[in-house]
Order: sequence, then C-alpha cells, then structure tokens
Amino acid sequence: MDRLEEALATLRRQGCRITEQRKAVLQVVAAAEQPMRAVDIWQQVRIKEEDISLDTVYRNLTLLVEQGILLPIGALGKDATSYEWSHDGHHHHIRCVDCGQAVCLDICPVDARLEEEAHRKGYELLRHSLDLYGRCKNCTRKKAGQEDPV
Repeated sequence: MDRLEEALATLRRQGCRITEQRKAVLQVVAAAEQPMRAVDIWQQVRIKEEDISLDTVYRNLTLLVEQGILLPIGALGKDATSYEWSHDGHHHHIRCVDCGQAVCLDICPVDARLEEEAHRKGYELLRHSLDLYGRCKNCTRKKAGQEDPV
C-alpha cells in the first residue's frame, strides 16, 4: 500500500470524511520532494479543485497533523510552516530565512549525550526537534546581486 492509501486508511479508521479536497491536499503533499508551505499546497490543489480556499487547506493540514499523517516544520514568520509526511523517518531540516524553502538533512547531530543529560535532569527523552536556519544558494546569489543561472 502506498503512503497515500495508508493516509486514507488512517483517516477512515479515525472516522474522518474523505472529501475530494482532502484527497487533493494529500496527493499534492505525497508528490512533493521537499516540505511544502500551505500556500504552495493551495496553489497546486487549485489546479484540480478550483473552488478550494486557503482556509480549507489549513483546516485539512491541521487535521492531517492531528492524525499523525503530516508533520509541521516550524519556521520564522507568519504562514511559513511547511508540511511533509510523518513516515519519512527521523530527520531534520534547514530553512532559508529569505525565501522559506526547507530541505531535509541526511544527518542527525543529536547523540546519546543529550539523552543522558535529559535523564540527569529527570526526563525521559521522547523525541527532539532541531531548527536550522540559513540562506539558500539562490537567495545568497540574489543578496550578492547575482542573477540565477538559467
């Protein structure tokens, strides 16, 4: 079963309605190679579902996060949160502070020392999140006054 079908099965088990708009949101995120912002998801969903509002996309994203299907990736600024599948394995992201693009990192810099420190402080470490911010190649070029190569 592919992840889209898994997500639909999860929603059905939880008693959630499977609307065409909800399915379209899932299809867009399933096809994405990188995390996507709500506005970008909305723009792609509108190709099939012309009448869908941005508010409807946000409501669907909230439900999909609550059901454990999608993960929100925090960011600086209003409406900058991106979303991706929660089943893509543990990883972190780096986000461009100018354009908001987020990319997945292939390493996790958190090691056993963090878990040991948490235990010393009386905590059981359940999960962690690491937010990295920088400037992507394209925005670095723009800031330096260079054009993107075509």
